[in-house]
Amino acid sequence: MPQPLPLILGLALLAAAPAAAETITDAEIRTLAARQAERLGAGDVDGYAATFAPGAVFTQQALGSNNAVVPYGQASLAEARVQLARTLARSQVRETVDVRAVVLSASGRGAALRAFVRTRVTTEGRVRESCAWRIAGVARIGGRLRTVSQTDTLVRCRGPA
Repeated sequence: MPQPLPLILGLALLAAAPAAAETITDAEIRTLAARQAERLGAGDVDGYAATFAPGAVFTQQALGSNNAVVPYGQASLAEARVQLARTLARSQVRETVDVRAVVLSASGRGAALRAFVRTRVTTEGRVRESCAWRIAGVARIGGRLRTVSQTDTLVRCRGPA
Protein backbone atom coordinates (compact mmCIF):
# COMPACT_ATOMS: atom_id res chain seq x y z
CA MET A 1 0.00 0.00 0.00
CA PRO A 2 1.47 3.43 -0.88
CA GLN A 3 2.64 5.63 1.99
CA PRO A 4 0.42 8.72 2.28
CA LEU A 5 2.22 12.02 2.01
CA PRO A 6 0.57 13.55 5.14
CA LEU A 7 1.87 10.68 7.28
CA ILE A 8 5.38 11.02 5.89
CA LEU A 9 5.37 14.77 6.47
CA GLY A 10 3.92 14.30 9.96
CA LEU A 11 6.62 11.82 10.94
CA ALA A 12 9.31 14.12 9.54
CA LEU A 13 8.02 16.91 11.77
CA LEU A 14 7.95 14.56 14.73
CA ALA A 15 11.59 13.66 14.19
CA ALA A 16 12.41 17.34 14.70
CA ALA A 17 10.43 17.57 17.97
CA PRO A 18 12.27 18.77 21.08
CA ALA A 19 14.29 16.07 22.86
CA ALA A 20 12.43 16.68 26.15
CA ALA A 21 9.25 15.06 24.81
CA GLU A 22 8.04 11.99 26.68
CA THR A 23 8.43 8.66 24.90
CA ILE A 24 5.24 7.23 23.39
CA THR A 25 4.33 3.58 24.01
CA ASP A 26 2.49 0.99 21.94
CA ALA A 27 -0.19 0.72 24.65
CA GLU A 28 -0.83 4.49 24.55
CA ILE A 29 -1.39 4.37 20.78
CA ARG A 30 -3.87 1.51 21.12
CA THR A 31 -5.68 3.34 23.95
CA LEU A 32 -5.93 6.47 21.79
CA ALA A 33 -7.50 4.47 18.92
CA ALA A 34 -10.02 2.93 21.35
CA ARG A 35 -10.83 6.35 22.87
CA GLN A 36 -11.45 7.83 19.42
CA ALA A 37 -13.87 5.01 18.53
CA GLU A 38 -15.61 5.37 21.90
CA ARG A 39 -16.10 9.13 21.55
CA LEU A 40 -17.30 8.78 17.98
CA GLY A 41 -19.82 6.12 19.06
CA ALA A 42 -21.03 8.35 21.88
CA GLY A 43 -21.69 11.16 19.38
CA ASP A 44 -19.15 13.36 21.21
CA VAL A 45 -17.86 15.63 18.45
CA ASP A 46 -15.81 17.80 20.83
CA GLY A 47 -14.27 14.83 22.62
CA TYR A 48 -13.47 13.10 19.34
CA ALA A 49 -11.93 16.25 17.84
CA ALA A 50 -9.83 16.76 20.98
CA THR A 51 -7.90 13.56 20.18
CA PHE A 52 -6.48 15.20 17.05
CA ALA A 53 -3.80 17.87 16.68
CA PRO A 54 -5.14 21.30 15.65
CA GLY A 55 -3.36 20.97 12.29
CA ALA A 56 -4.42 17.37 11.66
CA VAL A 57 -5.01 16.33 8.06
CA PHE A 58 -7.60 13.72 7.08
CA THR A 59 -7.17 11.97 3.75
CA GLN A 60 -9.75 9.67 2.20
CA GLN A 61 -9.12 7.43 -0.76
CA ALA A 62 -10.36 4.11 -2.13
CA LEU A 63 -8.70 0.98 -3.39
CA GLY A 64 -10.17 0.16 -6.78
CA SER A 65 -10.85 -3.33 -8.12
CA ASN A 66 -7.59 -3.04 -10.09
CA ASN A 67 -5.72 -2.25 -6.82
CA ALA A 68 -5.17 1.36 -7.89
CA VAL A 69 -5.64 4.00 -5.20
CA VAL A 70 -8.28 6.57 -6.10
CA PRO A 71 -8.02 9.81 -4.08
CA TYR A 72 -11.26 11.27 -2.71
CA GLY A 73 -9.85 14.30 -0.94
CA GLN A 74 -8.40 15.83 2.18
CA ALA A 75 -9.87 17.80 5.04
CA SER A 76 -8.55 19.86 7.92
CA LEU A 77 -9.69 19.15 11.47
CA ALA A 78 -12.13 22.07 11.27
CA GLU A 79 -13.65 20.73 8.03
CA ALA A 80 -13.83 17.17 9.36
CA ARG A 81 -15.46 18.41 12.55
CA VAL A 82 -18.23 20.21 10.65
CA GLN A 83 -18.93 17.14 8.50
CA LEU A 84 -18.95 14.86 11.56
CA ALA A 85 -21.39 17.16 13.40
CA ARG A 86 -23.73 17.06 10.37
CA THR A 87 -23.56 13.27 10.24
CA LEU A 88 -24.09 12.80 13.98
CA ALA A 89 -27.08 15.18 13.94
CA ARG A 90 -29.04 12.61 11.94
CA SER A 91 -27.17 9.32 12.33
CA GLN A 92 -25.53 7.02 14.83
CA VAL A 93 -21.94 6.09 13.98
CA ARG A 94 -20.08 3.05 15.34
CA GLU A 95 -16.48 2.34 14.45
CA THR A 96 -14.61 -0.87 15.20
CA VAL A 97 -10.85 -0.35 15.04
CA ASP A 98 -8.67 -3.45 14.79
CA VAL A 99 -5.10 -2.21 15.31
CA ARG A 100 -2.79 -4.37 13.22
CA ALA A 101 0.52 -2.58 13.81
CA VAL A 102 2.10 0.24 15.77
CA VAL A 103 5.48 1.54 14.63
CA LEU A 104 7.31 3.82 17.05
CA SER A 105 9.82 6.33 15.68
CA ALA A 106 13.47 5.84 16.61
CA SER A 107 13.26 8.83 18.95
CA GLY A 108 10.10 7.50 20.60
CA ARG A 109 8.36 10.85 20.10
CA GLY A 110 6.19 9.82 17.18
CA ALA A 111 4.39 6.74 15.96
CA ALA A 112 2.33 5.34 13.12
CA LEU A 113 -0.70 3.14 13.56
CA ARG A 114 -2.10 0.74 10.96
CA ALA A 115 -5.61 -0.55 11.56
CA PHE A 116 -8.56 -2.13 9.83
CA VAL A 117 -11.66 -0.02 10.49
CA ARG A 118 -15.28 -1.08 10.06
CA THR A 119 -17.77 1.79 10.28
CA ARG A 120 -21.55 1.40 10.64
CA VAL A 121 -23.73 4.45 10.08
CA THR A 122 -27.39 4.05 11.07
CA THR A 123 -29.84 6.64 9.75
CA GLU A 124 -33.60 6.25 10.21
CA GLY A 125 -33.22 2.50 10.65
CA ARG A 126 -31.05 2.05 7.56
CA VAL A 127 -27.52 0.76 8.08
CA ARG A 128 -24.61 1.61 5.81
CA GLU A 129 -21.30 -0.12 6.39
CA SER A 130 -17.86 0.79 5.11
CA CYS A 131 -14.42 -0.66 5.71
CA ALA A 132 -10.99 0.92 5.41
CA TRP A 133 -7.35 0.48 6.10
CA ARG A 134 -6.26 3.36 8.32
CA ILE A 135 -2.78 4.77 8.72
CA ALA A 136 -2.42 7.45 11.37
CA GLY A 137 0.54 9.50 12.54
CA VAL A 138 0.55 10.20 16.28
CA ALA A 139 2.53 12.58 18.51
CA ARG A 140 2.43 13.97 22.03
CA ILE A 141 1.34 17.61 21.78
CA GLY A 142 0.92 19.79 24.83
CA GLY A 143 1.45 16.71 27.00
CA ARG A 144 -1.40 14.78 25.31
CA LEU A 145 -1.25 12.08 22.68
CA ARG A 146 -2.94 13.25 19.47
CA THR A 147 -3.37 12.09 15.91
CA VAL A 148 -1.59 14.44 13.48
CA SER A 149 -2.61 12.75 10.23
CA GLN A 150 -5.11 10.07 9.29
CA THR A 151 -5.47 8.35 5.93
CA ASP A 152 -8.35 5.96 5.34
CA THR A 153 -8.22 3.77 2.25
CA LEU A 154 -11.71 2.40 1.65
CA VAL A 155 -11.89 -1.28 0.74
CA ARG A 156 -14.65 -3.85 0.28
CA CYS A 157 -15.95 -5.19 3.60
CA ARG A 158 -15.47 -8.93 3.91
CA GLY A 159 -16.92 -11.26 6.48
CA PRO A 160 -19.38 -10.63 9.29
CA ALA A 161 -19.48 -7.33 11.13
